[in-house]
Amino acid sequence: VLGQPGSGRHTFVKKFLQQSAAKRVAPGDWCYVYNFDDPRMPIALSLPPGRSKEFRIDVEHVIQDAQTAIPVAFESEDFQNQREAITEEFKESQEKVFSEVQQEAEKLNIGMVQTPAGFAFIPVRDGEGLGTEEFEKLSKDEQDKIHENINELTRRLQRVMRTTPKRARQMRQKIRQLEHDVANLAVGGLVEELVHKYSDIPVVVEHLKRMQADIVVHVSLFLPSNESQGLPAGLKKTLDASDSSAMRRYAINVLVESSDSEGAPVIYEDKPGFTDLIGRIEHESEFGSLTTNFTLIRPGALHRANGGYLVLDATKVLSLSLIHI
Repeated sequence: VLGQPGSGRHTFVKKFLQQSAAKRVAPGDWCYVYNFDDPRMPIALSLPPGRSKEFRIDVEHVIQDAQTAIPVAFESEDFQNQREAITEEFKESQEKVFSEVQQEAEKLNIGMVQTPAGFAFIPVRDGEGLGTEEFEKLSKDEQDKIHENINELTRRLQRVMRTTPKRARQMRQKIRQLEHDVANLAVGGLVEELVHKYSDIPVVVEHLKRMQADIVVHVSLFLPSNESQGLPAGLKKTLDASDSSAMRRYAINVLVESSDSEGAPVIYEDKPGFTDLIGRIEHESEFGSLTTNFTLIRPGALHRANGGYLVLDATKVLSLSLIHI
């Protein structure tokens, strides 16, 4: 569109495009969500016009409710009893295998004692351990037999000790499974409500289900951190709700929202620079370093004009291009 400055070029273009845009269907919203498979590659979701802002608020409410529901569930008497039962089961199995070795040793008149280096076996007579001098007074056959018994008991104890890490790992797996079950029960109803509400948007339903599965795996994000233990209750609650790792992980970054527009958008970009057109990624300071995440992605004019019209001043575009060159 050519003309002298002040001849009404912008007004003409705006009115002309608005008339055309009003006849077109409003484009959908766009938002970024966390990618549970690759955090470096956030996922862009397209939603019907005006649904993304509501979706963002609903997810925030679910995370806030989960930050209350999960700690309460983990502090419940039922959870504590089940966790304690798993721990006691491990302790009993440990005591049982050690007791079996100890009983076998007693039958052979061998004592098992604990030392700073671990467990050791010593010959016993009449309930008392034999000293070096008393042991040397025994016949060679008796000494050889005691050595043989001690070596066999040592090998058996070593086999028991080698199985301890496996039993401890099984105990931790059972505790993790218990935590997953409790967390799933605590957030299942919250997420299910949203799944029903957004059942008409398959990509949202899929994301919500994956979010629930991820919450169960990363349940520690919803438990009180050591840093917040000493804070006043009101301040602690505010920090947990608005600035938590969970909120940053599961937040919805609304890039383009069309609830207030009718028809296709008409966007005039007065500063057609690189970041003004294609958007930017902001950073925040954390422990002296600059970090970023998908919630800090900001839209450009191309995003806002998607599905509609983008108006640029050709002179400004060319001027900025020459400056960069």
